[in-house]
Amino acid sequence: MAGSFSPKNALANEINNLIKDRIDLELKSALKKLKDELPDQNQTEEQFRPVFDSYFYFWWKINSKDWANKLREVIIKHRDIGHNWQFISSQIELLERYYDANVILIKCLRSDCFVTREVRNKIESELFLPIAEIEKRKEQK
Repeated sequence: MAGSFSPKNALANEINNLIKDRIDLELKSALKKLKDELPDQNQTEEQFRPVFDSYFYFWWKINSKDWANKLREVIIKHRDIGHNWQFISSQIELLERYYDANVILIKCLRSDCFVTREVRNKIESELFLPIAEIEKRKEQK
């Protein structure tokens, strides 16, 4: 069926899409290496039916944790996201409240609110910056 979702191709296709973007060479290389570890996209599952129900499923069942950990390491190294922060419930609640407040603020900015373009641009440019970065910008002025 043309255009249907195929899990065995989804990961490789998404990595290909990322590699096409303007990213640094080191990240591009790390992503290509991870993609090369995936089963061959062009391999037909029928060749493996006598042994496995699905070659990709079998591969994923054995290798998924290791592969996902490698991907997480790449993401942490190159984008500093994906950390396992292990927040406690009170921290999670604070983060949820912070998120909700920002959603409200964004909705207000997208509405017909009465703030100058300069104020709107300042809010948008600093909305998700760490406090240290905001303080650094204040010092530079």
